Amino acid sequence: MTDLLKVLGIDLGSTTGWARNYEYVGSVIMGKGIIVTDPLRRVWQGVWHVAPDGASLGAIYLNFVGELKREITEHGRPDIIICEQVAVIGFGGKKKKTGFQSREIMMGLKSHLHSFCETEGLEAYPLNIATLKKYATGSGRADKAEILRAYNRLFPDRPLRTVDHDIADAFFMMKWGMENATRTQSTEPQ
Repeated sequence: MTDLLKVLGIDLGSTTGWARNYEYVGSVIMGKGIIVTDPLRRVWQGVWHVAPDGASLGAIYLNFVGELKREITEHGRPDIIICEQVAVIGFGGKKKKTGFQSREIMMGLKSHLHSFCETEGLEAYPLNIATLKKYATGSGRADKAEILRAYNRLFPDRPLRTVDHDIADAFFMMKWGMENATRTQSTEPQ
C-alpha cells in the first residue's frame, strides 16, 4: 500500500483559501485562519487573511510567508503544494479586469510561495485555472458560483457561503493534486 500523497491546496489572494488532506494538530480555531475539520474525509480547510485594510505590499507578503511557516510547523510538511497558476494576461491576450494592485498582490504571493518552497525544499505546482474549473465542474469556463455549487454537492451537510469561494477553490486544487500529482511532479506547468 502506498502512502497517501500529502497535498496542500492554496488559492492565492488577499484572502488566501487553503485545504489539506493530512495531519491535524491544535484546536479548531487557530490564529488568523479557521480550520474546518471533516473527520470522515480527513480534509481541513480555511482562509488566511493576509491583507488587512491598509497593509503595505511588504506586510501582505510577510503575513503570507508567516502563514506558510505556521502551517508547516504546526501541521507538517506536504509532499506537494498545488496553487492557482497566476497570469497577468487573460484568455485571448485580453487583460483581466482586476485592478493593478490585485495583479501585483497575486504575482507577489506566487513569487513568495515559490521562493518559500525552494528555501524549504517543498514542491509547488501551479495549476491552470481552466483545468481547475473543468475538474471541479466539467466546464473550463465555470464561474465562482458554479465551483461553490460543485463543492456544496460534495458536502451538503456543510455548505459554503458565497464569501467562502477561496476555500472551495483550494479544496478542488487539493483534490486535483491527490488524484493527479506525484511526489516528482514538475514545478512548471506543461
